[in-house]
Formats: sequence, structure tokens, C-alpha cells
Amino acid sequence: IPFYRSVNHSFDISPDGNMIVYVGKTNNATSLFRRPLNANSYELIPGTEHAENPFFSYDGKWIGFYSKNALRKVPVTGGQSSLLCFLKESTTCTWLPNDSIIFGGNQMEGLKIIHSSGGVERVLTRLNWEKEELMHSYPYYIHGTDKVLYAISSVAEYISVNVLDLKTGEDKVLIKNASNPKYFQNGYLLYDYQGSLYSNTYDPETNTIGEEPTLIINNAKENNPRYNMQYTFSQEGT
Repeated sequence: IPFYRSVNHSFDISPDGNMIVYVGKTNNATSLFRRPLNANSYELIPGTEHAENPFFSYDGKWIGFYSKNALRKVPVTGGQSSLLCFLKESTTCTWLPNDSIIFGGNQMEGLKIIHSSGGVERVLTRLNWEKEELMHSYPYYIHGTDKVLYAISSVAEYISVNVLDLKTGEDKVLIKNASNPKYFQNGYLLYDYQGSLYSNTYDPETNTIGEEPTLIINNAKENNPRYNMQYTFSQEGT
């Protein structure tokens, strides 16, 4: 099945590192497909027509995705999808252990949170108009904490990678001019800096980051300016 390259997030890996879910396109329509990493086979996930931006639940049993102007979820094995909320455009998300989902990436809006069973969404962050912020996106929950990483962008560029404390509301800039942050459990923060993938040591408890970043993948950004670099990893290291 042809891999379909969406703007924000076209694939995700299960928390245990055994399976990937990706966007494929057939008959001029997208759907989600699952593929075990120890096999060459893949399977269509029923109930995911017109899907984009897939992401696993914290326990790996569900897939969240964007489709038809809405945030939805479906069991990994497929079936009837459930509507969580309506959205005006595609979004990036992270699934928390308490079954809440944080999402962002809508222009002129900050991060929001909603329970995975649906209901009323709640605002977590607001744009700073003085800094010409356009959106807050790429939320990523730091496992075992009350903190979420995310990116702030303006009309022309990414402004910073920040960390938000969900318990206290404290919001701190970690890296300027960066995007798409993710935290690996061995104490490293990965992020997109000017189209290349970097890592740096990071302590979530003290919110301190190392002084010397390490280049992981050079010039990973595609020529099409609509597309950002995409990467993901499981907590066991894949």
C-alpha cells in the first residue's frame, strides 16, 4: 500500500516498539494500516477512512487520528471509530496515562486537552500576540511526570520548544528556534532544529538542558516547505 505523506505526522510506533501504524492511500482516499516490525505484512485498520496524523494510546490498545474535520479514535484491531471532538484542521496529539489527549497545531490556537471518551475540551495554553505566535503544536507527554513538551511557531518560523507543567501551569522555554520535541526515558530530549534532528541531555525534574547538543540526522527536512521532518520512537528505544 503506498505510503501517504501528510503534513504533520504520517506514522507512529506502539509503546512496546512492536508495531507501526501509518497512513496509506488507495482509491484516492487515505486509511490507516498496521504493520508488525517483525514481519513484512500489513493490514488495513477498518474504520479509519480519510485518516491523518495517527497516534497510539498510552497503553497501545487504541489509535487516535484526525479525519473529516474531527479527532477520532479506533481500536488497534479496527472497528467503528468514536468521535471525540470537531476540529477545523488537522492536528498533532499526545495520549496521557489518565486517558486524556492533548492536541495542538490549529492556527491561532494554543494547546487543548480532552478526555479520550469525548466531552468538553479545555484550553491549556494561549498564544502570545506580542511575540507574533501563530500556533502551539507537537505536544509530547513526558512519561512519569506531569509535564508536556510542545513547539511554538510564528508566521515565518518556529520560535521555541517549551515545557508545560500540567499541575502548576508553569511554562518554560527550553530551546529557541526548534520544533517537534520528544523525550526519551534515558534522559535525552530530541528535536528538529532547522531541518536536522538533534538530541541533548534533559532533566524533567529540574527543567535543565545540556549545553552541547548532538546531531543525529543531518538535513532531514524535505524540499517541500509544507512538510516538516517526521520521526518517532518507542520508549524501549526503537
